[in-house]
Amino acid sequence: MASIPDFTGIREIDAPLRPADFLKRARVAYRAQGADTDAAKMEDIGDHFKDDTPADAWFKALTGSSRTVWADFCTAFMLRFQAAPSIVKPPAQLLAELGSMRITMDELANETVTVGGQKIPVLRDFAMRVNDGVTQAGVATEGGAMLWVFHDSLPPWLRARTGAVPPADWEGMVRALNDVPDRVVQAEMTQYREQRALKLEQSALRDRVSAVDALIKRLGNMHLSSAGATNGNQRNTGTTNAPVQGPTREPGTAGGGAGGTAGGGAGGSAGGGTGAAGGGGAGVAGGGARRIPTDAEKAALRTVLANTVARRAPNTPEGRVAYQAQVNEWNQRNGHLAAGMIDVAVTGYPLTPGTAAPRSGECWKCGVAENPNHKGKACPYPLIPLLEKRFRNVCTSYLGVDVQLMQAATVNAVGVEVAGALGVPWYGDGDRFVEVEGEGEGF
Repeated sequence: MASIPDFTGIREIDAPLRPADFLKRARVAYRAQGADTDAAKMEDIGDHFKDDTPADAWFKALTGSSRTVWADFCTAFMLRFQAAPSIVKPPAQLLAELGSMRITMDELANETVTVGGQKIPVLRDFAMRVNDGVTQAGVATEGGAMLWVFHDSLPPWLRARTGAVPPADWEGMVRALNDVPDRVVQAEMTQYREQRALKLEQSALRDRVSAVDALIKRLGNMHLSSAGATNGNQRNTGTTNAPVQGPTREPGTAGGGAGGTAGGGAGGSAGGGTGAAGGGGAGVAGGGARRIPTDAEKAALRTVLANTVARRAPNTPEGRVAYQAQVNEWNQRNGHLAAGMIDVAVTGYPLTPGTAAPRSGECWKCGVAENPNHKGKACPYPLIPLLEKRFRNVCTSYLGVDVQLMQAATVNAVGVEVAGALGVPWYGDGDRFVEVEGEGEGF
């Protein structure tokens, strides 16, 4: 009969058909067809055991009344093919599950839920599920701690509608849930959806702001990386002066290692900002506020200057080779620093062969000291690297012009005045302050 499913006796294959359900389906079919004799039933039932299955083998091996009497067959069938026992939860577990039932505002905002093909209000469905749990647990007329836990977990507005304290028992709680008018639920959910939409809009706005902030940060990092890469490339490809002594040096290009490109950034008394080697800004050479170096800074710079002067290469072919080696060594030691983070008062910088010693009143653009001293933009000699220019600037700004060096270089000293005279750079070293004309533009 088509209304009776096949049975194999293999639990994994027969599921979800249980043995008892198989017999029920058979009895319904026999009643519908009017098959009321044991012979008719037994002749038909065997056709619903699939071949070469445990059920088919069992049926073929039946003997005695189990093979001819329907009632005995049913008894033998249920003994052979026992269903897995159902898990029966203890009352305490059912009560715990009842107390842990929850309904959220998002669920209530859906307004309706489909049950058995019919749409019903979400709160009504929740009340029915609570009632089912109450019936299974057998606690309709009981209260207790779990009822309080359940009541406290309700959304605030719903908790207020069911009472400041929970009803006396679970039956009263189900009744209180069902008594909430649908129009009240709809009004609460309309307000909640508006608030939820506003929060989503605010969250989306915060995400957009965060994305813009992240983009700005990435662009800033790209700028720094680009500046560092440019600085490194020019250190590797920059040309080096090949000066000759004094005014007879042939014109060349500015550069030589990192000095050709480094610039801007955080400066100090020689150019603004907070470091000692920056460009522009509010430092001495930048025309801003003046900062007098500390004794410790002066002492450290004197050490750096002495070491730099001691290593100054002569203006010979061999000396220029040695100078380039010094520039390469400086780049390897300090090349990881961004241009604006280089403090030449700490790192020093190799001196171009053929130039005068720092603090001798030399031009900061070409490093030449001559009499009369040439003026700023009229500098006739090859330019020295920018970092060397800064180093000379810092040495003079921190330590002042060395009068003996200046006299030895026959630089025309305009005069000895008080530090800070307007209109010209100032330099100080202890009690001696010297103003010098024609030293270039600083940086």
